[in-house]
Amino acid sequence: MYKLIFSKQSKYTLSLQKNIIEHIKSIKNPVEISGYKKCNIRDCVALLKLFSWIEDELKIKKRTDLNEYEIGLQSKKFREEQELFMGESFAPICAVGPNAAIIHYTQNENLHSNMSLSELILCDTGGQYKDGTTDITRTVHFDVAKDKEKEMYTRVLLGNLSLERLIFNKGNTLLNIDNVPRSFLYQVGKDYKHGTSHGVGHFLNVHEGPRGEILKEGNVITNEPGYYEENAFGIRIENSVLVVSKGKNKLGFENLTYLPYERNLIDLNLISNDMMKYIDDYHKKVYEILSPFVKNDLNVLDYLKRKTQPLKS
Repeated sequence: MYKLIFSKQSKYTLSLQKNIIEHIKSIKNPVEISGYKKCNIRDCVALLKLFSWIEDELKIKKRTDLNEYEIGLQSKKFREEQELFMGESFAPICAVGPNAAIIHYTQNENLHSNMSLSELILCDTGGQYKDGTTDITRTVHFDVAKDKEKEMYTRVLLGNLSLERLIFNKGNTLLNIDNVPRSFLYQVGKDYKHGTSHGVGHFLNVHEGPRGEILKEGNVITNEPGYYEENAFGIRIENSVLVVSKGKNKLGFENLTYLPYERNLIDLNLISNDMMKYIDDYHKKVYEILSPFVKNDLNVLDYLKRKTQPLKS
């Protein structure tokens, strides 16, 4: 239709204008922002239970038949326990080993792979709640990871946190700052073939604006760098962040996602003392926020304690 309207033979003259509704939706009001903060915490409780459950199934029960499809179903079950949950915001992406290197991998009842203690597991899932929408990705490993896996995970994590900590001038778009999370991969000649961010709706589309527009205070976007090595493994770490004021003519981000990073995959040799403290402080906050929700579930609480210990402990 677009080509027909703008063809040389067309008798119509049109001009493209910004979608004012999408622009208005992308700037969240205080009620929406409060909802995002609350629903992301509940969503992280569900995912904390999910990863604790996966670890238990693989390491304690020693299951060899646990598969990607079952994990996807289980992620929904844990979300259904949370208040105001209305459904998944998209079909879960649960991938193990080489499958995780497929950026938009899908699994179903008839097409899936079994989990393995020796491989990375990537879970990209989200929920629709009456007070907001979530989109979270974590890559986990429940045994001893390979050196290459640890190196690339750490580089992705450093990219994620560098974007989260970035302070930039007003007037920038997502594209203007997209090189920041990629920089640690650039150092070793690597990159990822997808955008780092997209807007997140408020009990609406999980993918929405701002699309190519200047970032504004009140935008909620994802922060999701990754690394994908074909036929080997894939890594993605995704949080939702709120665009906030950082002083006169400056903007930055406030993280909304509080879920542990994977200690088994962090290479301490690649992390500065400053960044190590930043991660430790984050994990301390994760424990403070999530522990009251799981205090009566000793298995999950133990998992949370282990995953949020200082990195050098």
